[in-house]
Amino acid sequence: MKFPCNLSAMRYESPDGRKIGLFNPSGRAAWSGPIPNEAELWTPKLYSARIFLGFNVGRKPTWKMGDVTEWVKRNRRAQGVAPNASFIYQKGIWTHRKGPDRGKSVTEKSTQIVLLNLDKNENRTEFRKHVLDLAQDMVRHFRQEEVVVDFQLNGISKRTAMVTP
Repeated sequence: MKFPCNLSAMRYESPDGRKIGLFNPSGRAAWSGPIPNEAELWTPKLYSARIFLGFNVGRKPTWKMGDVTEWVKRNRRAQGVAPNASFIYQKGIWTHRKGPDRGKSVTEKSTQIVLLNLDKNENRTEFRKHVLDLAQDMVRHFRQEEVVVDFQLNGISKRTAMVTP
């Protein structure tokens, strides 16, 4: 199935240049929840958000894909989004460098979670707020140094944010 968003590799650099990250997908993308019909997926203005999350805490592998997908389902429901809301998830590798010389490099298993703004009761402003709130909760719950969010319109990146605790 062709997805209505960009799932390819993504490179992120913080505005101050002190942090650089690269997500490389590995494996197949999959749906969580019911697969929306083609008309919904290919609307003229489909807004989506990719959230990149590592599975390590520090250097120790801690989380698995199931931990993340169940947490996202629970928390999207708590935000008032339809309980059967669909999202896309895919494993990958996150490599990041940090520090003034960006010399410290860490590579870890990770995921991208792609939320699609298909809920008719959630306008674009609410969607953006819900995604950023979700990312803020994610960074704390999964004990991450950062979570990167990439907002897209019809698969084209429009805004990228780094969320820290």
